[in-house]
Amino acid sequence: MGFPELKNKVLQQVENADEHLLTRLSDFIDTNLENNTIKEVLIISEKQYQEGKTELYQNILKESKEKYFR
Repeated sequence: MGFPELKNKVLQQVENADEHLLTRLSDFIDTNLENNTIKEVLIISEKQYQEGKTELYQNILKESKEKYFR
């Protein structure tokens, strides 16, 4: 099944769906988007770590205290 056929199938199912199915579908989409965002952040973090562009927690805490708690 190609993309156009799959898209049409899903659209038809959504058109005929009840509230329960639409709620489950909405929750699935929200969770998937959230997981993708988390994955993107982890990938960026891993890349920064490998490139040595990370800061120690203690250094960040020290800088924050100096900046905001004088």
